[in-house]
Amino acid sequence: MLSEADLPPQVVDEYLLRQDRALTWADRPELIKQVSKPKKYSKEWKRAWTRENLADTICRYLNSAIPVILTRDSINHTQVVVGYLREEDLDKTLGDSRQSDTHSDMVAFIVADDTRGPYEIVYLDDLVAEILNESIAATSIVIPLPRALWMTGDAAEKVATERFAVYAQTRLEAIDKWPAVAGDHQLAKSLRVALTPFAKALAKPGSNQFTVRTYASPGTDFKYSFAKRVADEELVRQVGYTWLPKYVWVIEILDRHLRRQGREAVVATMVLDSTKVVFEDANETYRDVWPLFIHLPGQALAVPPYFGYYAETDQNEASWFVAPSEPYFSGRWSHKVLTDYPLQRIAGLAKTALGS
Repeated sequence: MLSEADLPPQVVDEYLLRQDRALTWADRPELIKQVSKPKKYSKEWKRAWTRENLADTICRYLNSAIPVILTRDSINHTQVVVGYLREEDLDKTLGDSRQSDTHSDMVAFIVADDTRGPYEIVYLDDLVAEILNESIAATSIVIPLPRALWMTGDAAEKVATERFAVYAQTRLEAIDKWPAVAGDHQLAKSLRVALTPFAKALAKPGSNQFTVRTYASPGTDFKYSFAKRVADEELVRQVGYTWLPKYVWVIEILDRHLRRQGREAVVATMVLDSTKVVFEDANETYRDVWPLFIHLPGQALAVPPYFGYYAETDQNEASWFVAPSEPYFSGRWSHKVLTDYPLQRIAGLAKTALGS
């Protein structure tokens, strides 16, 4: 049915939800402890990875304005996930004092259920227990995707998490020989001050300083959103001239402390071509996936139109340019997004949603 509606689905079943992965700088120390201490494939190990994969997968697509279908054989019904709640949302909005054993501050989903009502709360820990209970029938996730969104969110996040760490270190080492610095020792010093703690935090798992947020967006919407959120005219101009496909994956690095305070928290951004079909090799790395745009503290790179999507311009020192290091707000989808759009853009979104 979804394929006939031109929304080919991605299905994430129980087997995929239990899979582990390499730990990264974006993982909380609590997760690292939970998956490192118990024996592999033990009940505690499976529980930690199931919780992590379930929360991350659903949140990526909700942040992309794509609802997620939750199939639950335990209730012989499907529910549509339309939102998620963090610990502070439960405490302040719902007055819920329920304690969660999760290493993430995402603790519950908001679902639409035609048999119960439009907004029901389903707790993350309850879903995890349901998935791990072998006496209960299967639970899986179905994501209706736009046809041009070929790369999965999981693959995009893996690529960016790895590349961010590599770029941070190589760009730090290249500052003194960078043509944009050209002997300006004061500029070189300020660039090192901006990038050194960032590169250090991304060098190993468990720093707990930064987290990663991944979402899909139409290329034109990303340009519009980025221009509204970032004050630097040169950075916005470079993004504006970058050729982007219909849909892109946007991966942001957020400062956890700034996010908790409700302030501008995005310190780095990477944009990947969502139409790129990727293949994972034996080392869990993705070949031939290059960013169309990347912003690190103090510097950035945007692929020029005449280079094409897959040119390895990241190897060219002249392709990088000096950029601001001040944080900015996230561009993920939320109910507040439409308030920033002109009426013409809202009409265009409605027309697209109606398929006309």
